[in-house]
Amino acid sequence: MSSVPSETTGAAAPITPVQEPPKYNFPISEVPKNPLGEGRYIKTAAALIIGDEILNGKTLDRNSNYFARYCFERGVDLKRIEVIADDEDEIVEASRKMVKNYDFVITSGGIGPTHDGNFSVIGLERNLMPG
Repeated sequence: MSSVPSETTGAAAPITPVQEPPKYNFPISEVPKNPLGEGRYIKTAAALIIGDEILNGKTLDRNSNYFARYCFERGVDLKRIEVIADDEDEIVEASRKMVKNYDFVITSGGIGPTHDGNFSVIGLERNLMPG
């Protein structure tokens, strides 16, 4: 084994041989293309929590905590969690703002019929679906 003088101490440091990549006895799958486009990655996230029952304290929101941990464990910077009422205009406004400003947006609650007959999903559909 040969050696090269170390820059810090002047002593000879051993040269580490370059290892061959491992050989596999099975086919290796190709890495799929990035659905966001070349060089784009999910860096920021936001959560939109919808429901009067959250705002009036009748229901405890656990989804925010779960999503915060999910993002942290994956290196995604959770920038915002917003809780809004079952109001279609508020849902549209908040979701547009979040989709514009963050890479990854989730919603929680507000999907389906409620005591007041509102369907929050209509607001999201009006905002996010083409046509």
